[in-house]
Amino acid sequence: MDQELKAYLDGRFGEMDRRFGEMDHRLDQQFDQIAQRFDQIDQRFREVYERIDAVQASMFQRVDEMAASLEEQFRAQQTEVLKAAFTMQEQIGIRMREYDGGLGSVRERMTVVERRLFEIEKRLLMPPQ
Repeated sequence: MDQELKAYLDGRFGEMDRRFGEMDHRLDQQFDQIAQRFDQIDQRFREVYERIDAVQASMFQRVDEMAASLEEQFRAQQTEVLKAAFTMQEQIGIRMREYDGGLGSVRERMTVVERRLFEIEKRLLMPPQ
């Protein structure tokens, strides 16, 4: 009976080994499939990161272009303001010269009037001869 039991147990253990081998093989296949899925997911994440990097680079480029455009517009407007201020300064200068010229003639006339008044006062204060 020992021989029969040993043969029976060897058969049973052989069957169990075969089943564990099959399960081990199926588990290896499933782990390989899971690993492939993780590789696919990793690839998708890399693609998404590449897209994000491309969008980010595009956005930075657009922001830089807009900043450059705004800077150019500010400079153009600054130039226009300076031109207008210069023109206004020229007009004010012309008016001031006209005013100074008019003031000069008024001063001249005032000097003539003062001289005449002085002559009149001198005659009035002079004793008759």
